[in-house]
Amino acid sequence: MLTVGSDVLVFNMHSNVFSFPKEHSIWKNTYVKEDSNRAYCGIINIYNFLADSFLHNRMNDAGYLLGRIFINVDNHFMVEGKSQLGFLFKDFMNSQFNGEAMDSIFATAVQQAVEFDLPTAPYKKVNGVNVEQIKAQTSLQEMQTGKRLGFRFEAEQ
Repeated sequence: MLTVGSDVLVFNMHSNVFSFPKEHSIWKNTYVKEDSNRAYCGIINIYNFLADSFLHNRMNDAGYLLGRIFINVDNHFMVEGKSQLGFLFKDFMNSQFNGEAMDSIFATAVQQAVEFDLPTAPYKKVNGVNVEQIKAQTSLQEMQTGKRLGFRFEAEQ
């Protein structure tokens, strides 16, 4: 996890190894055609969250997937993603995952997070809320209560 301004980048490595769907372009790569086992990869997902989501424990806040790093048994890699992450790291046959590659991916992800503007949720998605959600949201705001300055309600008398 890395905090960059008002963003938090989370690099999350999945514990399984995956292959690509048969319609994926990776299967057209001569490197993979030579040995289909080269298409089996570990995945590191790169997510962008608001720093406030972690600071205020807003557990339902969404993170946005910036990219996925695929690394195979030969340490070859490629990245699928948005913006520059989607086109800078595509040479699966020749790219080796090492410190220099990780630094470059890391810097690109940071730049993308800084340039990313958080979109508002669609109106239809947020136009309803239940009592539990609103109570949880209100209690998390930790607003200080004020004194009543000597006034009493009828119910208190």
